[in-house]
Amino acid sequence: MLISFRLKNFCSFEEEQTLLMSANSQPDERERYTFVTDTHKKERLLKTTAIYGANASGKTNFVGALYIMREIVLESARNNSDTPLSFDPSIFKNNEPTEFEVTFIQENIKYQYGFAYCKERILEEWLFAYPKGREQCWFQRIYQEKSQKYEWKIGNNLKKGTLLQQATRDNALFLSIGDQNNNSQLQKVYAWFSHKLKFMSMKGFDPEFSIEQCLEGKEESKQRILQWLKSADIGIKDIKIKTVNTEKLKESFEKEKEKDALIKHFFEQFVNEKKEIKQANFLHANENGQQAFLPLGKESNGTQKLFAFLGPMMDSFEKGNILVVDEIDAGLHPLLCERIIDYFHSSFNANNAQLIFNTHATSLLRKNIFRKDQIWFCEKQYSATKLYPLSDFFIRKETRDIEKLYLEGRFGAIPYLDMILEQFDGQ
Repeated sequence: MLISFRLKNFCSFEEEQTLLMSANSQPDERERYTFVTDTHKKERLLKTTAIYGANASGKTNFVGALYIMREIVLESARNNSDTPLSFDPSIFKNNEPTEFEVTFIQENIKYQYGFAYCKERILEEWLFAYPKGREQCWFQRIYQEKSQKYEWKIGNNLKKGTLLQQATRDNALFLSIGDQNNNSQLQKVYAWFSHKLKFMSMKGFDPEFSIEQCLEGKEESKQRILQWLKSADIGIKDIKIKTVNTEKLKESFEKEKEKDALIKHFFEQFVNEKKEIKQANFLHANENGQQAFLPLGKESNGTQKLFAFLGPMMDSFEKGNILVVDEIDAGLHPLLCERIIDYFHSSFNANNAQLIFNTHATSLLRKNIFRKDQIWFCEKQYSATKLYPLSDFFIRKETRDIEKLYLEGRFGAIPYLDMILEQFDGQ
């Protein structure tokens, strides 16, 4: 469960910005959009958060920042001593460090973990735990430029922490080295990044989350999907998972893969490596009652995009993951996006999975889909992105059409269309 993510000096995020997944204290009747944690302080968190903004405002950079943080955690212990870190600072602060910090809950314990780094090394790293609501410093390290050495603090509550210091290279995270060396306390923190924090883009296919993997042998999950498809009026009556020889599959979709980037990526990254794969087939019926199954590759592009999302969604519901999606509305009808969000808010989300996404779908702002603290904006000012919530603005209680106010520019984060049109008229 994610409580907050803070970033500084990454791409267009020049100054420190923070996304909060904690529900604010303002009264709101939509409590089902939130949940209460089992931690000592029983914090109330949001189930979903939407990020809006103009093109090139930094929405994708925000997703990229959280993704890069995760990648450094997962990969830094495996790197060679001369492997550079993934460093992409603001163009105006390319000599200053990038900084990331997450506050999250893992196995009912709250953690605060972060690091600052440049291309060559980790400059700072810290981890605090709150097992009984009180802060415990498990470790801190700060690189001293003058001595070219680290100043360390290993807390008494972290077992065998001092043994890991010598094994930690300049370009490796202490957390990652701890996981690699089987420190049970640090393994739990590392596991949040490796097993709970998940990413996807609606532009491509991720075989880790295929609908086949999520539904095979799971009748309850299948029935939930079918129930959801029925409510969304997709026209699919049943799903069957079949084992298919990849040679036959290649022949069947040779033409389609050249026309559709999603299918092509699927073949190149997944099918070519195996002799057999699991394939979902979908039952359709016409007005005369005739029925026929179609494989996913024969479905419309929109249906393929939908099922590319349903795999990660079901996986998140089952495991209580945080699912971060870049451009959730790419290829999906806004009504389907609305259904997906409502599904995260519903009782189907029994394990309190969280959905964070960026979008251009302003129609989602028309209805009572979100609380004010679930809507965030990215706005670029003087080439630097600022991130702020709708709850920062005063809105009359009776106001329902947030979309109209947004498009009027009341909250910023939209392009200045009049200025753009004037530029075209002058050419």
